[in-house]
Amino acid sequence: MKTMREKGELGEVYSILGSYLQDWLFYNTDYNWRLEPDKSGDSRAIADIGSHLMDVIEYITGLKTVEVMADFNTIHKVRKKPLKAIETYSGKMLTPEDYADVPINTEDHANVLLRFDNGNRGSVTVSQVSAGRKNQLKLEISGSNKTFAWNSEAPMKSGLATEIKAMNRSCAILRWYILGQAASSPSPEGTMKVSPILPNNYLKRCMQRSLIINNRNTLRTRPLQMVTGSY
Repeated sequence: MKTMREKGELGEVYSILGSYLQDWLFYNTDYNWRLEPDKSGDSRAIADIGSHLMDVIEYITGLKTVEVMADFNTIHKVRKKPLKAIETYSGKMLTPEDYADVPINTEDHANVLLRFDNGNRGSVTVSQVSAGRKNQLKLEISGSNKTFAWNSEAPMKSGLATEIKAMNRSCAILRWYILGQAASSPSPEGTMKVSPILPNNYLKRCMQRSLIINNRNTLRTRPLQMVTGSY
């Protein structure tokens, strides 16, 4: 993506959307030294993983962040710190008496608005309490020529969305490229035409599947119900 941007394929960067989601601190009984400011500092989710996301954004785009506005949220304001170690895979469970309540002041989740040195904007979301997300980094960079997209949960694919005009209607062609493959040769199964009409109407003619994350360890899919009506 960086190379393609340097070759001018992206064009001017208009906007950037990014997220970095984990679930390793999902429960209030999840505990680690990173939760303690005297050991890890006053910021946690942003300092721990948000810093990597910001580094990737600036590396790919060549832009510098010049202003930010952030909203931090501590989901578990009190966590339960184990008073004794547990052997991995031992099957042993701790009782309530084996925990101590510890107030938490660092953020579990954060939303940050960004302003870059080209005058355009972006936003990022960082969370360590997102069920089912082990280490998902997603990035979408919209430029004057194309939109670049990447998802670490499908790490060998890089997406380019190009807007085209046909029959006085606008639609989008989304092409997925296998990393390391020539950019002029998308994978055969990796091209999809996306309708510009409202998804509610589009579902009348096209069944899609949605990914449902029902807990942090289990992923399952189910078909969306067909939607009828005029919009």
